[in-house]
Amino acid sequence: MNKPNRQSIRLLEYDYSRGGAYFVTICVAGMHNKLGEVVKGDMKLNELGTIATNTWPDVHEKYPVIYTDIFCIMPNHTHAIISILNAGRGGVPPPSPIKGEGTSPLPPPTLGQVVAFYKYVTTKKINEHLHTPGEKFWQRNYFERIIRNEREFEATYQYIYANPSNWTKDEYHHR
Repeated sequence: MNKPNRQSIRLLEYDYSRGGAYFVTICVAGMHNKLGEVVKGDMKLNELGTIATNTWPDVHEKYPVIYTDIFCIMPNHTHAIISILNAGRGGVPPPSPIKGEGTSPLPPPTLGQVVAFYKYVTTKKINEHLHTPGEKFWQRNYFERIIRNEREFEATYQYIYANPSNWTKDEYHHR
């Protein structure tokens, strides 16, 4: 059986564990509105949206070198600015296997590892809640853009912040 030839949407040769800020969008499979609804410009989470929101702190717990400047759940996708800090394990030295010998710190996670972890944990929790083990919840991939300067960071932050009030004009709004 031949699998379709899938092209990567990531930048070739770019190290996605590099410190920096990334604008990330993760979409629900099929772009179905499963996380809640926008009412008069405000996002009203349903149970699945609440699970997705409450799971986000697990990312920082797993990867202390990850910082989220803003995170927003929409009916069928999430947006976030994820910053990867250049601090190895967040300044905590790893345990030494032999007294007196140190080990090198773990490398920071890649952006893909961070997103994969979030998608895995939320999918597991949502499937437990719905009693649908093994069901796919998120689309296979995610969208990211490297934020290159302060002006771009501020514009991205404002876009995410205003996303619920601009829902009817959003490219992910059901057509």
